[in-house]
Amino acid sequence: MRLKHTLLPLLFLLLAPTRVVGDATCPANPRDCNGPAPYTTVNATTESPTVYKSTGVSDSLVDAVHAGHTLVVNFMGGVSGCNAYVFQPNGDDSSYEAMRSTMCAQQKPHCSFEKDRAQAQTGGGQFYRGAGGTTCQCGQVVTTSHALFYLPSSTDSDADVSERAVHEMVHAVQGKSGDATPKWLMEGGAVQAECLLASLLSVNPSTYSVCFLTKGGRGGVIPNFLSYYASSYGKTNGLRKAEDRCCGDFCGTGDSDAVLQAEGTAAGHLYYDVGAVAIAWAINKSGKTSAQFWQSATLGVGFWNAVVPYGGYDYSDAATGSASTTPDGRGWRAAFANFTGHGSVGAFYTEFDAWAASATETSVLAILESNADVATQIATPIDVTRDDFLKTGVSVDECSPSSGAASSATAHASWLAVVLAMTVSVV
Repeated sequence: MRLKHTLLPLLFLLLAPTRVVGDATCPANPRDCNGPAPYTTVNATTESPTVYKSTGVSDSLVDAVHAGHTLVVNFMGGVSGCNAYVFQPNGDDSSYEAMRSTMCAQQKPHCSFEKDRAQAQTGGGQFYRGAGGTTCQCGQVVTTSHALFYLPSSTDSDADVSERAVHEMVHAVQGKSGDATPKWLMEGGAVQAECLLASLLSVNPSTYSVCFLTKGGRGGVIPNFLSYYASSYGKTNGLRKAEDRCCGDFCGTGDSDAVLQAEGTAAGHLYYDVGAVAIAWAINKSGKTSAQFWQSATLGVGFWNAVVPYGGYDYSDAATGSASTTPDGRGWRAAFANFTGHGSVGAFYTEFDAWAASATETSVLAILESNADVATQIATPIDVTRDDFLKTGVSVDECSPSSGAASSATAHASWLAVVLAMTVSVV
């Protein structure tokens, strides 16, 4: 009885809703090239990014950027604290200067302003989600805001930039989910979303199926998907090699563009086009919808908002510092396998590659959601306050490098089990 009375106050303490705060140290040997950024404090919002521009950027181009962003925000929500920076091509130094202070305040301590200005002054042609705001906790990077960069060339039309704004805004929303997500899910996801929203573009709209046939940035998603699986590289490696993409000297499990080219394919076909078809196939296989894939935070119903970041990435080691090293049952692997209904992502790869190896244009079109169903899904703006939508960024208060972002309830239950089992001493 004495033991029972001694444990009772402790049990009440363990069950109380406490906050377990991790350390605020930065990761050892952090990579600045495709490094993991597993945790995020970015929130869902109905607001579009704030756009900053150089002096020579026209109002119509800014409107085009806003239009692309708005399509994404209406379908899957936006992200808090997101800025977009638009650089005119071939301007003089002074034309860009007004953006410097805002950019560097967001990105500090490592500001990319000089690099971006130099690219714009040599013709531009680059569009990407770049470094935003970051901090550190639990030995991992925490994203606090996103930044989108538009450096159009002199030949890019407003319509071209609007389409790119859809793609880059999707990347910002993907980043809200955290974790170290595979490149085929990141790039293929942005392409699949482009096609979902293609009918709403004000210039050169297309249906979902036509976009897969002729668009996607490289002359048609389906033709490029078929080309990949017809190549010697595609036949040998399938989709799993697309988890990591080479960036500088760091490749993880991925291969360089030169290796892919030598074996008859292009990196873009794998990450973007095969990735987009793989997502469409997963949606078909699961019996769910694109809206659920992008919107729902319920494990087994949605994907992006159902990801619970894994916190065991080692930035200094290719063996433990990339998306391919996420263990089964953790992070993006857990969310994706639960979405598709496979026992593991590896099982998904095996079944998808077997289908893809003999796929035809007709069989790919057959697994796509109908244009009418897509039109219905994108017709009503998302309500970011609904119960099954992730309203805030993933908490990092209870994270640890070995366990990822565990909920306080899980942490309390684990400690309670330890006490009741009497297997360790409580200090």
